[in-house]
Amino acid sequence: MSNITTLKNKVNKPIGGEKSYFGTSAYDALLARYAVDSEKPYEPSIQTITTHCAKIYLIEEFAIKVKLAVDYSYINTLKLDDRKALLTRELELNKPHLPNIYLEVAAIVIDANGGFQFCFNNDKSSEDEIVEWCLIMRRFPEETVLDNIARKGLLSNTIAKQLGSSIASYHNLSDVHNVTDGDKRIHEVLQELDLELEKMAANFPAGDLTQFRSKGMHEYERVENLLSERGENGYIRRCHGDLHLRNILLDNDRPVPFDALEFNERFATIDVLYDLAFLLMDLDHRDLRVQQNIVLNEYMLHATAEGVCGLKLLPLFMFCRAGIKAMTNAQGVLLTQPNIRSAFNESKTYLHSALSYICQRKPVTIAIGGFSGSGKSTVAIELAHRVCNAPGALLIRSDSERKNEFQVSERTNLGKSHYTTANSQRVYKRLFEKATAALSANYPVIVDATFMRQEQREEIENIAKASGSEFYGFWLMAPVSTLRSRIDKRKNDASDADVSVLEKQLVLNKGYMDWCAIDTSSTVESSVRNILEHVQPQIARASNPDYS
Repeated sequence: MSNITTLKNKVNKPIGGEKSYFGTSAYDALLARYAVDSEKPYEPSIQTITTHCAKIYLIEEFAIKVKLAVDYSYINTLKLDDRKALLTRELELNKPHLPNIYLEVAAIVIDANGGFQFCFNNDKSSEDEIVEWCLIMRRFPEETVLDNIARKGLLSNTIAKQLGSSIASYHNLSDVHNVTDGDKRIHEVLQELDLELEKMAANFPAGDLTQFRSKGMHEYERVENLLSERGENGYIRRCHGDLHLRNILLDNDRPVPFDALEFNERFATIDVLYDLAFLLMDLDHRDLRVQQNIVLNEYMLHATAEGVCGLKLLPLFMFCRAGIKAMTNAQGVLLTQPNIRSAFNESKTYLHSALSYICQRKPVTIAIGGFSGSGKSTVAIELAHRVCNAPGALLIRSDSERKNEFQVSERTNLGKSHYTTANSQRVYKRLFEKATAALSANYPVIVDATFMRQEQREEIENIAKASGSEFYGFWLMAPVSTLRSRIDKRKNDASDADVSVLEKQLVLNKGYMDWCAIDTSSTVESSVRNILEHVQPQIARASNPDYS
C-alpha cells in the first residue's frame, strides 16, 4: 500500500465516533483557527517546527507542511491560492531528488458533514470547502539531517568531502539562465536586507545596520562588473536557494539538499557560488572551519579556471547570506518571542559575521612539494583552513585533479598507463591555470604536488609574482624509511604512488632547490606550525580588515 493511501485511510477513517483521526488529533495544532468539540477520543503524539513562513506537523511517519499567512517584502502568502502554488512548486523542485520523501500536495477540507478531511488528487466533492493546503512528506530520521549531525559533532571530513561533491553535481544538473543582470540580482538582495533589517533596527546594536549597509554597497561596487559577467557566462542557474545544513540530509549515506527555495524564482535563480556561500557561512557559524574549507575545495575541484575566478565574489556572497540569516532569525523571533530581548542574540551574531566577511585580501601562494610519502597532502589539508579568513585557502592537489580529469573517484587506482609525461604536463597546466585564476581573484592558494622538476617550481613562483602575491615554497622531507612505511600503509588515498615510484623520485635530478625544507618526521601539527612561522606575518596582514 502506498504512503499516500496509508495516510488517506488513516486520517479519514472515524475513530470512536463522528470525527476523523485528523479532525481530532491535529485539529488544535494544524487548524487552530477553527472550533472543535473539546472531547477527543484519540490523541497521538504531535511535534511542530515553525519557521518565519511555514509550520510543519510531525505526525507518526508523516510530515505535514503548511504555509503561514505572512506578508513580508519578499513573500506574501495571505491568499489561499498563493499558499497552494508555493507548496506545489516546492513539490516540483524537491521530488526529483527525494522521490520517496516528497509525496503530494493535499487539500484540507470541511466536508458536507462538517468534519475535516484530507483530499488527495483533487478527490473532494463539490460540497467540500477547502480551508487550507498542505504538503505531505514522509518523515525521515532527524539524525540524518546534517544540522543534527553537526550538533552532535559528527560532521566528519568524509561527509564534508561528499557534501562538496554533491553540491557541485547538484549545480551542474541545474538549469542555466544566461542573463545580463547578475549584478542587479545581488543589488536587489542588498536592498531587501536594508529594508527588512531597518524595520527591526531596535533589536540590533546602534550603528551595526549603518555599517552593514555601507560595507555591503562598497563591496558590491568593487565586484559589480564580475557579477554581470558571471550571469552572461552561464554561472547563474536555478539553484537550491536556501542551502544550509538544516536543508541537507544523508540519503543512503549521500548528502542530498531538500526544501529548495520555492517562493521567488528570482531569488533562487542565482550565481552557483552564491548558493554555495550559504552553506559555507553556516559551517563557519558553527565553528566548523576544517569542514568548511573541505567543502569549498571539493566543490572547486569540479570547477574550471574560469569558475575559480568567481572566488572574488565569495566575501560579498557570504556577507549577504549571513545578513539573510540575521533577518530571518529576527523575523522568527518577532513571531514567537517578541518580548524576549535575548532571543535576538543569534541574529546579532549573524550580523557581526556578515561584517567580518568584508575585508581586503592580499593573496598568498604556498607551494608544497616533496617525495611521495613526505606528507604533502596531509600537511596541506591541515594548513588550508588556517590560512587567511574564512573559508580558508583554495587547495589545489595534483592527485585529485588527475582523478577528476579521468572522472574517477579518488580511491580508484588509475594504473601506470595514466602516469605518462604528457598526462603529468596536463595536470600541472591545470594546477597553474587554477592558481592563476584564484590569485587574480585575490584569493589565497595552496598548491600540493611533487614539484620534482625545477621548471615546475619556477612556474608556480612566477605565477605568484605576476599576481603580486607573496610566495612561499616548502619542500617536505623525512627519512627514506619513513617515506616507504607511509606509502605501504596508505588506504583510500588519492595518490597512486607506490614504493617503486618513490625509488625513481629519489634518483631524479631535481635541479636547483631554494624552497624551505620542512622536516615531517614528527607530527603533522609540528610541520604545520613550522610552515605557519614562515608565513604568519603575511597571514596577519591579509586578515586585517584595514589592510589595503
